[in-house]
Amino acid sequence: MVYVEPSFPRGRKTESAEDGKPRKKFRRNTDYGASTKNEEKQQKPRQRERQQARLEQIETEREELVQTVKAAPLQFKTAQEGMLVLGCVYKVQKLELLVSLPGRLFGRVPVTAISGAYGKRLQSVVEEGVREGVDQERWRFELSLDPKELHSELNHKHLVEGLVISATVEEEEDHGYQMNVGIRNVRAFLPTKNVRNNRMEVGGNLHCTVEKVTLANGTATVILKAFKPKELRKLDVAAANIDSLMPGSVVTFTVESILPNGLQGTLFDDTVPAFVNENMLEKPLSKVASFELFKQVPARILYVMPMTKHVFLTLAIGDSNRYSVADPLPVGTVLNDAKVMHKCSTGGRYNANYDEQIVMAKYQIGSLHTVRVIRYEAFDRTLIITDDDATVGSRFFSLNDLRVGDVYECRVTRVLDDKRGLAVTLAGGRVKGIVMSHNYRFTKQYAPKQSIKMRLIGIDEDKQQALFTNHPEYLRKSAKLILDRAAVKPDQKCLGTVISETEKYFIVAFCNKITAILFKFCRSVTQDSDRIDRLKPGSVELFTVHEVTEDASKITLILPFATGGDNLGHVSTATITGIFATGVDVYLVKENETGTVPPEALSDFPEHNALVQSTLREGEKLKVVNVQDGVYSCRDVAYFNNKPTRVEDVRVGQILRAYYVEPAPKQAARFRLALKDYTRRVMLKASDFGYEKGAFPAMTPDQVVLVKVERTGEEGEPPMLRVSAKLEDVCRKAGTDGALRYMLAYLDDVRQLVTR
Repeated sequence: MVYVEPSFPRGRKTESAEDGKPRKKFRRNTDYGASTKNEEKQQKPRQRERQQARLEQIETEREELVQTVKAAPLQFKTAQEGMLVLGCVYKVQKLELLVSLPGRLFGRVPVTAISGAYGKRLQSVVEEGVREGVDQERWRFELSLDPKELHSELNHKHLVEGLVISATVEEEEDHGYQMNVGIRNVRAFLPTKNVRNNRMEVGGNLHCTVEKVTLANGTATVILKAFKPKELRKLDVAAANIDSLMPGSVVTFTVESILPNGLQGTLFDDTVPAFVNENMLEKPLSKVASFELFKQVPARILYVMPMTKHVFLTLAIGDSNRYSVADPLPVGTVLNDAKVMHKCSTGGRYNANYDEQIVMAKYQIGSLHTVRVIRYEAFDRTLIITDDDATVGSRFFSLNDLRVGDVYECRVTRVLDDKRGLAVTLAGGRVKGIVMSHNYRFTKQYAPKQSIKMRLIGIDEDKQQALFTNHPEYLRKSAKLILDRAAVKPDQKCLGTVISETEKYFIVAFCNKITAILFKFCRSVTQDSDRIDRLKPGSVELFTVHEVTEDASKITLILPFATGGDNLGHVSTATITGIFATGVDVYLVKENETGTVPPEALSDFPEHNALVQSTLREGEKLKVVNVQDGVYSCRDVAYFNNKPTRVEDVRVGQILRAYYVEPAPKQAARFRLALKDYTRRVMLKASDFGYEKGAFPAMTPDQVVLVKVERTGEEGEPPMLRVSAKLEDVCRKAGTDGALRYMLAYLDDVRQLVTR
């Protein structure tokens, strides 16, 4: 028997289940079909990493200490999450409160962060709205007024008599109110006698002082006493605990030293160090040098630095716990000869403190400069200004400089999702605007940084943004706009946009958020059912005011048949005032009227319209004829010189012009006749043009079609015209001479284009 050595892969012998050797069984790390993640062993930081973390902590503490010793104002980099800061509400919006903070900072308080009880009441109403309205700008602070957040670091041992805290009204009881102070194992009660003229509503917050504390088995029962609405919130405790100090509490500050940018002193019998920045003195122009050492003055607590536990105060107590938030000067005001009074580390002072970005070397004490107001910081009582030449000389600086109804050149910043609108800016980005879905017409693809002309139709004060529209009808100079509700009168024609539709009516919006109602069925007036059927949200039409209440609070509209107007066929000379994609705006000097010549009404030959419009210039004279209210035509001047304009003058066999309006069912189309007192639409089918069934010709709006009058109606009955568009009917009377005149007119039009 020959011995054969078994073959195996390089590196090791192949193992098999038949060799009888024990095998180590690996346990699959699964649990009932769900794979579990291996627990990673937490690695200890290396010595270099520990040293780096220690150095960063030391540097943070050093910066905070330096900021404190210098009495520097609160800054974005020194503010920390969880800090309690005194703020001033400068604007109330539907879903949030805008708050001004010390150091020219500001933040927002969502309505769901006021208190737990208030949030529960509003949860079903504003949950979606708050999610959509969250401001994503990084330089804003997200704030909370909920006592659960304000007192998150407190426990029942911190509660002492005289302490100022915030409490939420939870429930009304027989002899008072159950309150929530946001501290675990603490029950708070506000007796009816301690309400003290405050408005009590479930979910509302009150500033209270602790009147009595009862401790038992790790819990506490607290009796509260509310401050009167205009009463100073004085802190009156036997022993101070810095961790329980509530911003807004009034304490006594003792001045101990004068710093370059503020005051240094102590609180609570020289036991707690405190600082006052020069921006937080009694008056905006007060000077730190005017204070006497060891003088005691009342002050409010602004905030406590978390690490150093140094307290920052303001000497501006305010009137009845309120600060004035009214702008002393409107935003955008230009100040000539502003005088430099003082230099500080955070900006120059021009009878107030200004932006810290000003180049300090440029300004000397007593020098005069021309500046412009950017904004007003309510808490610091500071006007923020700029001396940038481009900004100072800019025509449009803020929303206050814009006028509703004017046309502006805007720059696109973003196209909204699903092409529902545009976000735009104006004045170099200082003014923000938006084009909402019903005010937006998608005529072409827009891209960021693209310029576009738009008309301002309103201003959203809550969001501080302008509302624009790019509908071509609004861009015409002759657009009939409603800007003031009090100026609306019956029978007034006005341009509006449909924003919503119900089964029985439409809601129509005008400028400045003025709205009106249009009923689909109105017994007192005959309306154009065809135009009403075409209406939908986003449609723009020229409506007629039907009724207006005495106080103009309710406006009712109608949509009557469009007629040629009383001046139909009137020929006049007009001056071009503007050339747009939507048409040519003209001014009739003799009649003192304005109007528009649509692009399709410039030439008898549709293929020449674009060429004619490109050769026109502002100030040029044109011969025009009135075809509708505010609408004129160059194309129809010769026609109206020898054609009737009233239905009573129409005779059987006459050749009239009909204008294409819209397609109709069953391979037909509707046309209008150029007659003053005939509002009915003429229905023409494909067979009327001599075409086979199902082969209706393609047409453009207001395209001209010659028709022959075959019937005018019976005597004593309302006129009912029947016309034919067949070539044999229209051209039989004209013969070869008509074809020759048409060719000569075409060649003359070409000659005029070449001459231009």
